[in-house]
Amino acid sequence: MPYIGKSPSAGVRQRYQYTATAGQTTFSGTDLGNLTLTYTDNNFVDVFQNGVLLKGGGNDYTATSGTSVVLATGASASDVIEIIVYDVFSVGNFYNRTDSDSRYALTSKTITWNIGSAYNTNFTASASNGYFVSTSSGAVTATLPASPSAGDTVRFIDLSATFDTNNLTIGRNSEKIMGDAADLTVATERAGLGLVYSDSTNGWLLIDK
Repeated sequence: MPYIGKSPSAGVRQRYQYTATAGQTTFSGTDLGNLTLTYTDNNFVDVFQNGVLLKGGGNDYTATSGTSVVLATGASASDVIEIIVYDVFSVGNFYNRTDSDSRYALTSKTITWNIGSAYNTNFTASASNGYFVSTSSGAVTATLPASPSAGDTVRFIDLSATFDTNNLTIGRNSEKIMGDAADLTVATERAGLGLVYSDSTNGWLLIDK
């Protein structure tokens, strides 16, 4: 299985079973299956007496040595003591949210919105800007920025609800739009759209419609 970072190791569960003698409190060493009791963390040990889960932390038993379990009260003869050890396991290297945010920080390009008579006639757009465009008095051509960089973004909104009658033309300014060497005509009333520049092959790509 592929992974990033160090190889993870799987956790395992080991069961040890003993038959008690009268009054026996300490269980250690080789069990009925010829397994030798061992554990690394007493928080990952469960002890059962005749199928009943005992309470650890010094209440019903103590498990601190790594090799034995000591009952608080002596068992009866032939009691079955089962000790389940859950081995501590490791996971592959990981990043928490703080690590990830600092290592893989996203560059936020805030959009500055523009409105006014300057956008009721032909104009040249700038990257990281949005425009409320009115074509109420006639068609408007908005020319895209020259020499764009990957990730540059522009947005346009039909302020006057007239793109259907007086179209907005988005001039490509020598770059492609959606992979085509042609200007883009917007003829939908109340249209709102954005374009992000990718590369010279695909040019400006629509991100909203």
